[in-house]
Amino acid sequence: MHSTVFLLAALAASPVFAQSSPLLDILTQELDRNFSTFKQKADPAPYFMAYSVVDQQTDMIAGRLGTLQAKNHGHSRSLDITIRVGTPKFDNYHIVGGERASFTSGTPIPIEDSPDAIKRRVWIETDRSYRGASQRLTNLRTSTKVNVAAEDTSDDFSVEPPSVYTEPVKHMTVNAEEWAAKVRELCASVYDKSGVGRPGIDPVVYLKMIMVGFFEDLPSERAIAARCADSMSIRAFLNYELDEKTPDHSSFTVIRQRLGLDLYERIFTLTLQALREHGLLRGKNLGIDSSVIEANASLRALVHRNTEEQYWDYVKRLAAESGIDPDDAAAVRKFDRHRPGKGSNQEWVNPYDADAKIGRTKDGATDMIYKPEAVVDLDTGAIVQAQVHPGDQADHKEMATRVLEAQQNINQAAGEKLDTLTVNTLTSDKGYYAVNELQALQQEDIRTVIADPIDNRRLDKLESDEKKAVQTARRSTKSTSGKELLRRRGMHIERSFAHILDCGGIRRTR
Repeated sequence: MHSTVFLLAALAASPVFAQSSPLLDILTQELDRNFSTFKQKADPAPYFMAYSVVDQQTDMIAGRLGTLQAKNHGHSRSLDITIRVGTPKFDNYHIVGGERASFTSGTPIPIEDSPDAIKRRVWIETDRSYRGASQRLTNLRTSTKVNVAAEDTSDDFSVEPPSVYTEPVKHMTVNAEEWAAKVRELCASVYDKSGVGRPGIDPVVYLKMIMVGFFEDLPSERAIAARCADSMSIRAFLNYELDEKTPDHSSFTVIRQRLGLDLYERIFTLTLQALREHGLLRGKNLGIDSSVIEANASLRALVHRNTEEQYWDYVKRLAAESGIDPDDAAAVRKFDRHRPGKGSNQEWVNPYDADAKIGRTKDGATDMIYKPEAVVDLDTGAIVQAQVHPGDQADHKEMATRVLEAQQNINQAAGEKLDTLTVNTLTSDKGYYAVNELQALQQEDIRTVIADPIDNRRLDKLESDEKKAVQTARRSTKSTSGKELLRRRGMHIERSFAHILDCGGIRRTR
């Protein structure tokens, strides 16, 4: 799939021009004309207007049982219009009462660069968006919710001067025959050719169903199977006819075990190869970060590693030994509240998920957790390595080793020798700061852009090589290029975690 985003914005009659193309020229003309018209004649007049068009081209190849089943090419354009009326201090995007309002929605426009057809569609959608924006501003002004003290007194929109960013359009082409051969190869390797037994599930179908679960935030394999069986559009996506039975949820566990880790890694490498072929994987500047996901395990099921007692049975026994009535629930809880080291992973384990660890979730609560980690290409946003670590593991533990493993993934995608080094910089947050890890990376000529969590670190207490590593990392962090890499880290890595864990519903493991 290849997507191109065109974004034009007008602020106080100051349009931001992007790189020229027929579609951009049409949108620029319409933005100027419509913004001027509304500015002069509309009440309330807009002070900001933006057109965003996503031009998407897709090539779909589906295989089943080692043979090619379908091959399709699609092309679509979606227009999204943003109109702000009022003032930057208070406009139609103002949020009240913790609401989750939906302000914009995409609408199809012609895929051909026909000026008349595109302009007509853009004007209709602009007029509709303005009416909705004007009505919402009126409702906000008259709402009783606005009359009370607002929780957030910040402006609704920035008053800073606009910045201009342009980049060349990346044209992506897919060699359908080459991809078809790769799909056949991947599918055929996991099937028995004898014809004995029930036909297996095509791994391509299985992976697509996992994608459906991600995009639709479905909490279980049973829910994924039910959704795929119920939706006609998803059936078409899976290449199943209406009279065909889609895979049952009971088959998910079986196929996941039979595919094995090796096939997932091959698919991941195949994806990286495609990204590299189209200039979307460079492997020069990497960023690394971790987040938190909740394990599918409960604190209530914890047992003591030595005595195998349930948590509260253990606490009640300790309370009784201290002269507290074990039947007095309030007294026992008070005793437990002041007991040191009560949540130690060295003492407690969940018998149903021994790898899950006690830790803090994103909202500050204590739960059983894991730490997902991603290594990302900061030039393109491509994820080059993804792992899940125990919830109590320090972020910086074996960081250099994991970065070099990510380098091997890049080399496999590029067809280079595994020991080839292309990474120039590694950027991360303070949690990944460890002097020995900095030394290991700098010895490989990898520049480390990681801020020191200790502001007043005593350099005179360090060995000469350690002091050199700390000073080198400090200079990199304070440099102009280092600050730019830190900004990219927040943009690419944090956004990927937001998409996968929050929007994708994988903040809790399945």
